[in-house]
Amino acid sequence: MTRSSSGQISLAEQSESRYRRPKQSAAPSLSQLVSKIDTVSSLPEVMTRILGVVNDDSASVADLKDVVEGDPSLTSRVLRTVNSAAYGLRNRVESIHQAIGFLGFREVRNLAVTGSVAEIFREEMVIGRYHRRGLWKHLISTAVVGRMVALRCGLPNFDEVFMGGLLHDLGIILLDQHLHEEFVNVVTEVKDDDVHYLVEREMLGFDHMQFGALVAESWKLPPSTVAVIRFHHESEKAPKEHQKVVFCVQVADFLCHKKEIASIPDGARIAPSGEVFSAIGLGREDVTVVWQDIEPELERHRMLMEI
Repeated sequence: MTRSSSGQISLAEQSESRYRRPKQSAAPSLSQLVSKIDTVSSLPEVMTRILGVVNDDSASVADLKDVVEGDPSLTSRVLRTVNSAAYGLRNRVESIHQAIGFLGFREVRNLAVTGSVAEIFREEMVIGRYHRRGLWKHLISTAVVGRMVALRCGLPNFDEVFMGGLLHDLGIILLDQHLHEEFVNVVTEVKDDDVHYLVEREMLGFDHMQFGALVAESWKLPPSTVAVIRFHHESEKAPKEHQKVVFCVQVADFLCHKKEIASIPDGARIAPSGEVFSAIGLGREDVTVVWQDIEPELERHRMLMEI
């Protein structure tokens, strides 16, 4: 197998016949699996309520405040994060209402979603080099780095990039929850030269992007978030109106893997194309700046990774 000068393996090479593993006959079809999943059973209750605010264009500051304050643990988490070094506020924030006043509706909404998603990862699970909490660290890191990329490129929808980065591997979370035995088999099968989502397709008949996006649509997540979930490994197929958000998350996902902050540690990574970097206006110098700032920025946001 040949590699490019950057050491990455081409997608064409990853589609060779060696990937043709037998499908797991016990695995349900994608449509069967999605039909069994409902919001209430799959998500922490508070996240269900927060997503209701996210999905409601007419939602007010009071709506978000009421949802967050209805969960003492989430309230504490959001306030600790707001008062951390990540935001560098001069005055201590004592209430969710104050937090929204200082940071804005969308930022506090993102923090609330982050806090509620964290509940899913409280129970650790290890398969080889895969750690469930390692996936959580990867999701937070991709969200933070994605926002760095968007800001560096001067893109106005950096909050959409953060949300997309946080939820881009929703399909992996759901496979772990709802198809656990088959998920374990896939993770065990992935080797250093394998591309994880291609192994999923061969063994399950679908991949985590397809699965996650269908569920995200049924949950009525924002369209840009659904696009990120569906196309973060195949960004050239993303709808044009959401493509830059997807590109930012794809670049962030790749940079995090290069920093060894991976969702699935085993397996090869396909680098974003030059067209992706050009489309968002991220030049070589910009990549260098973002790369150098990743560790200090993640350290500033370390509290987000706490479970």
